[in-house]
Amino acid sequence: DINPMSTFYKCADGKWLFMVVLEYDRYASTVFRILGISEQVAAIGVTDNTSARSRSHEMMELMEPAFLKKTAAEWQKLFGEADIVIDEMTQFRDVTVSEQAWANEYVEKYFCHNGEDCVLPCPPVQMGSYKREASSSAAMPGENTDQVLREMGYSEEEILDMHNCKAVQ
Repeated sequence: DINPMSTFYKCADGKWLFMVVLEYDRYASTVFRILGISEQVAAIGVTDNTSARSRSHEMMELMEPAFLKKTAAEWQKLFGEADIVIDEMTQFRDVTVSEQAWANEYVEKYFCHNGEDCVLPCPPVQMGSYKREASSSAAMPGENTDQVLREMGYSEEEILDMHNCKAVQ
């Protein structure tokens, strides 16, 4: 069963929030008041964390539509003022423009062979004794063929012959 007090909720703007309420007795009535569902929660017999968990399906049927009535920013303000832990679930597209992600080197700009650039994630764990290298691309097909053939002992003339008869590119 889903714990309706610690799960994800979609908001009116299509963004998702993750709410975490670990102290049901302390915060539940405030959550229900903010969502405007206090009477409905009481009507289905939810009085504590155990009954909320056992009636999680009914609780979700009340809470999901309530969250759809306001934007993520509106809910964050309301719940934040009530000291209830809730935060927006970011998408990777949001991380690519996050000043914090860039400052912490969680993302990097990568330049593609076709001239385009994109943003790539970096390893999340960094160790002081290891210097992370910038991402690099693999060689294009055939890009290093001549070098590999030379290392294998082929002469320039033999390599040219292979190109001419289309044995290699």
